[in-house]
Amino acid sequence: MERSGAWLRVGPSRLPALRSHRLPVPGSVDLAEVGLRLVARRLPRPPGYAVPRDTRSVAFDADRLPDSLVVRPRRAGDRFVPFGLSDLFVPLKSAFRPISVAFGIVAMYGMVIVLVSSWVRKRLGTVWWRRLHLLAVPMFTLTLLHGLFAGSDSARPWMFAIYVVTGLITLFLVIVRGLTVGFRPTRDVKERVERAVPVAASATHAADRNVPPEPARTTPLP
Repeated sequence: MERSGAWLRVGPSRLPALRSHRLPVPGSVDLAEVGLRLVARRLPRPPGYAVPRDTRSVAFDADRLPDSLVVRPRRAGDRFVPFGLSDLFVPLKSAFRPISVAFGIVAMYGMVIVLVSSWVRKRLGTVWWRRLHLLAVPMFTLTLLHGLFAGSDSARPWMFAIYVVTGLITLFLVIVRGLTVGFRPTRDVKERVERAVPVAASATHAADRNVPPEPARTTPLP
């Protein structure tokens, strides 16, 4: 009998103890304790490649793997968290960092609202379209927090740098927008007059074109 999270496995006998083995990539290793051999291969990924569904096969991204893997038995503290549809769409449903994952779910719904409002802008009107687009900033903030505290690549320097740079750019733009609320650039009166003169002149010429021509004068022959 073995307990694994919320599951209880029952078998006819105790599983043999598995020692740690190193699996080179590519390469193979014999697991004498269970009578199996693990084989690691590097394969090209053609268009339309599908992840194998065989329970004895698993696929990884070769660019993310080290030169060798460690095959070992389960140890105290090892956990596997499966994700279902409800975990992906219902906030606080996930057992894995529920608050951080909820940030990402709420941000997803908010960005959908912003996107749909752009499609129906004519029906909403400019006022409501602008109000809904204000959600973009808090939704970006929730997305950033979700990536920092629930992302698998947050500890990588390049990913952390992306979070910092995008966050600072967004903060700068928000500050600029806050300082310029209600500000509208003014035009010089002279510039407006100069722009109005050609319009008036062209209107005058257009009016002149509508004046009927004078009748032709004829001189009687002697």
